Amino acid sequence: MLSSKGGRRQAFTLIELLVVIAIIAILIALLVPAVQKVREAAARSQCSNNEKQLGLALHNHHDVYKVLPSGLPAGFYRGTTNPGVASDRRCWILNVLPFVEQQTILTEWNNAPNLGAPWNATAATRTIPTFLCPSEPNTVGVDVNTSSVSSPVFRSSYALCSGSTAYVTAAGAAGGTGLTLNGVFFGASKIRMTDIIDGTSNTLFASEVAFAANAATSSQGGKPFDPRGCIWNPIHGGALFSTIYPPNSSVGDLLEYGVYPSITPQAPLQPITSDAVGAFNLARSYHTGGVNALLGDGSVRFVQNSISTTSWNAAGARNDGAAPGSDW
Repeated sequence: MLSSKGGRRQAFTLIELLVVIAIIAILIALLVPAVQKVREAAARSQCSNNEKQLGLALHNHHDVYKVLPSGLPAGFYRGTTNPGVASDRRCWILNVLPFVEQQTILTEWNNAPNLGAPWNATAATRTIPTFLCPSEPNTVGVDVNTSSVSSPVFRSSYALCSGSTAYVTAAGAAGGTGLTLNGVFFGASKIRMTDIIDGTSNTLFASEVAFAANAATSSQGGKPFDPRGCIWNPIHGGALFSTIYPPNSSVGDLLEYGVYPSITPQAPLQPITSDAVGAFNLARSYHTGGVNALLGDGSVRFVQNSISTTSWNAAGARNDGAAPGSDW
């Protein structure tokens, strides 16, 4: 400490200086986790608000058209699409854009030369904050067009729930307008609120998905490609998710042409290089301990990773007659 002796002031000793530095370091060490927790709480709150906006859009769509938007126009992915509409690579997001004040992007998409690949590059790279979780570090992904050339695309942190099963359960199940799954959104789905027998407060509409960082190579030939969250060319299955396994499961997502390396702390995609039988995409997030989930009644809740498979399965199905358990 400073003191006065004989009219002269003494400086800090080395030990005193080290003590002060140590105290400051301890205070910073205590402060950083607190700041991180505040930031994560704010990000989780914003993510929840995004899902509420999505819920309002889905309900408004139902009010106008008397039906919820289909997950995909026809089949679930390349292996389940009707050959007559195989190039129609739209998904639910285009149907809800007018209800989240994004009519301009919808107009851009509709001005594309066709509904398949190559898609409208301008529309595909537009950032839509409502569909991006603040905790997601990878705001842009890579998609592949018909020339096997990679191009950057915006991806959604939110996917709609197809049910509690895999997308395709047996070889040869493809064709027609796709399979009828037990969730609310799937290929050529036309579900009304009255079709949700289990009750909207017990049935999932949407949750979060996570995807890997940008890449510079195409999926052709087994090169890195991550279809999770893909909304501009969703035939690989990444625009929807299944509750077949709980949130942030250690089981890897199984999607067509999904050969991207692991994302931390989530599991990697299982390496698939052809139309996948039994494919599924799982709910994942960068929030600590779980995911935000949108229910059919418009409410959003945080679902812990520890939820039982039984409860999570029940929440994903619209008509199985089972209510989620006490851990819901």
